[in-house]
Amino acid sequence: MSEEMLTGADLDPYRCPALTACWWCGSSGPLTHEHKFKKSDLVRMWEPGGGLVWGDSVDLRRIRSARKSREVRFDPGMCGPCNNDRSQPFDRAYEAFSNYVWDHPELSQQASLDMSAVYGLDWPRQVRNLARYFAKHIGSRIAHDRFPVPPSLGRFLDGAHYAHDVQMVLFKSDPHYQMYLQARRDGLDGRGLWMEPALGMVSTSTQRLTRYSSSLIINFVGVFYRWNLLLDPLDPFYNYQGALLHWRHDLPVT
Repeated sequence: MSEEMLTGADLDPYRCPALTACWWCGSSGPLTHEHKFKKSDLVRMWEPGGGLVWGDSVDLRRIRSARKSREVRFDPGMCGPCNNDRSQPFDRAYEAFSNYVWDHPELSQQASLDMSAVYGLDWPRQVRNLARYFAKHIGSRIAHDRFPVPPSLGRFLDGAHYAHDVQMVLFKSDPHYQMYLQARRDGLDGRGLWMEPALGMVSTSTQRLTRYSSSLIINFVGVFYRWNLLLDPLDPFYNYQGALLHWRHDLPVT
């Protein structure tokens, strides 16, 4: 199967209509917005009286609401019970992880992240809850970008041991770390949240999307994720107590 890497508008011919049912449970009830960034993360960064600064490659502007601004939310794709109730254990696991990463810049010098330092003796269960939070994020972003959500994500959220065609690995980003250090030298707090642009691979013979990849970054530690129809495996971080912290430049582009 021949493949071609595309991004942005070049992927438009492969997109599907907006969802009318929850991509997790299939309910046709009212759909809600999942946050691109957890509200607890946004509140932590909130500047009193000033809100947040959001930017991409072409724009920079102030965000006035950590709950409703369009810049911080995906398009509707999940029903209320799934988004607000069923996923609560995943949200709590992510909050513990985010708090730890936010407060431990020494991770830049470590080759792995000890999940028992984040979660204690309950790390085997909580690290999978963390992975399921990321799965929820991935599915919501894929739906937001108008591509079919891989069924394996819903099964993983329902308790399957793996999302067999969705790979997740942790990494450190040197450019984000250098930005953090420079901000400290300038007397500023340079910590932030980032989402890399999504990249897709398409099959020129079957005219369908075959890969989708991006990442979510907290300060300079992130999770790289990739759905891959062709099942080119990367060992998922949630298999291990000592999850490897790869360098971002050592990971595939897509």
